[in-house]
Amino acid sequence: MGVVLNRFTEICLSTGDVTSHSRYQGSVVSFHNLFYEVMVGAGCCKKAPKEIIKDVRLLDILAARKDPHGLCGKVLINGRPQPANFRLMSGYVVQDDVVMGTLSIRENLRFSADLRLPKGFDSDDKEAKVKKVLHELSLASKQYRITVYCRLAELGSTIIFSIHQPRYSIFKLCDSLCLLGNGETIYHGPADQAIDFFASLGYEIEEHDNPPDFFLDVILGNVESSRPDIVALNSEEATEALPDAVAVVVDTAERDAKKTQRIASNLAKQFSSSEWGIRMQEELKPYEDGYNTSGEHLPSKEELSSLTYHSNPCVQFGVVCKRTFKNLIRNPRTSFLQVVTLSFFALITGAIYFQTPKDCESGVQNR
Repeated sequence: MGVVLNRFTEICLSTGDVTSHSRYQGSVVSFHNLFYEVMVGAGCCKKAPKEIIKDVRLLDILAARKDPHGLCGKVLINGRPQPANFRLMSGYVVQDDVVMGTLSIRENLRFSADLRLPKGFDSDDKEAKVKKVLHELSLASKQYRITVYCRLAELGSTIIFSIHQPRYSIFKLCDSLCLLGNGETIYHGPADQAIDFFASLGYEIEEHDNPPDFFLDVILGNVESSRPDIVALNSEEATEALPDAVAVVVDTAERDAKKTQRIASNLAKQFSSSEWGIRMQEELKPYEDGYNTSGEHLPSKEELSSLTYHSNPCVQFGVVCKRTFKNLIRNPRTSFLQVVTLSFFALITGAIYFQTPKDCESGVQNR
């Protein structure tokens, strides 16, 4: 199954076309039948392929930051394959803040420019690029990431992000919603119709309950359906013939994991046959047909693995050393503690081997 993500879903905004509401029309990013295929043991020293997706972060795949070997399926942008250098031409912001707090916004941007921009950009060109970004984003001081993302979206940049359990004030800003469970699409469609979809399956949201929390509870099996057929599907468990007089210890964690997988699979099946699932397939079809008729091919795994950034390792090493030196100078307390700690352990190590005899047996071995 595939999914289309566009404005204000997990993928927000892009190109430069302005709609009648003075908003940028977002590029459509769709992924089709994504999964990893790995070889697992099948007994008697044999290995068999197994499809997995639940332990792989979707955003890493969309950003082309996962090892392409074993990855099956395709990611399309407006019905065309991602360029081979997509990983190099896109920015990726991890959940944890990795920028140094001792550096200013300008210096952090210059650090990125020194590493990303090609050789044709001299120091003045890079500085001009940094000033342009500061002016366009109005980055006069530290700002919340969501503010920067919204400003980038207004300027026509494509922003891909995920939100974990957003509060209702953020959720109601979303035009469309994509829910994934165990690597399967549980819902994709208008955000304000997601409650209706779950209601059609017998999952009723309580008054004043936060919809994102409600969706998560349904997927995890914390909410029971009022439809007997759905309850029967979710409670089905495979039975195995066990020898007599065998004590079976039930692993609660494993049992709960299997239940969650079963519920996610059932929800995905219900969605695929619902009006929302049919509508999504119709929405996907033009992009997949466009890819099939264009004659373009996805970049090979070898090509993806061989691409590197514009700056060579020596330049990267120099830029990182420069940034580290600035951090040490501007954070003297930490630097002083590091020097004291290293000196202390150096003295202890030196004392252990001080005046050690040069022969191997009574010298080094006895120490």
